[in-house]
Amino acid sequence: MKATRLFIAIAALATLTSCDLKKAGEKLNTASADSTRTEAALAPDFTLYNPEGEAVSLSDYRGKMVVLDFWGSWCRFCIQGMPALKEFYNTHPNDFVLIGLDVRDDRQTWVQTIEEQELDWEHVQVTEADYKLLEDYHIEGFPTKIIIDPDGYIVDVTVGEDESFYEVLDEALN
Repeated sequence: MKATRLFIAIAALATLTSCDLKKAGEKLNTASADSTRTEAALAPDFTLYNPEGEAVSLSDYRGKMVVLDFWGSWCRFCIQGMPALKEFYNTHPNDFVLIGLDVRDDRQTWVQTIEEQELDWEHVQVTEADYKLLEDYHIEGFPTKIIIDPDGYIVDVTVGEDESFYEVLDEALN
């Protein structure tokens, strides 16, 4: 009986802390193909800093399709998904802006991971002082990828590493 309870408790905890969740779009009230513009959530603006110390704001990219990728080097799903993200980005270099938002890494680890993984898109770091941004975007797992249309509205949120994200992004680009 104790073993069964322990198993159920561990399974419940694993479910709650998993990085491999599917969708979290409901919390952000994102738009879908059959929803109206008024139902979509405007993406919260932010200003964070890239490895060179330059300010990067989401609003700088208004008028362009943007993908936010919340990740960390400590997240194995994030790292395992980098090759697919890199491949898609490299085959659509002018179609959208990709911003990697690193969470919970120290500066050295963050910059080293960008270099080691050869991630050649825009990167910023979410420091502890910026954690409100995680609440603003309802980040509940890693990686989380958010597609934002050229008008600044969230059109899709994918939590976890899910191949269907690339189908959704491809559709959004076309």
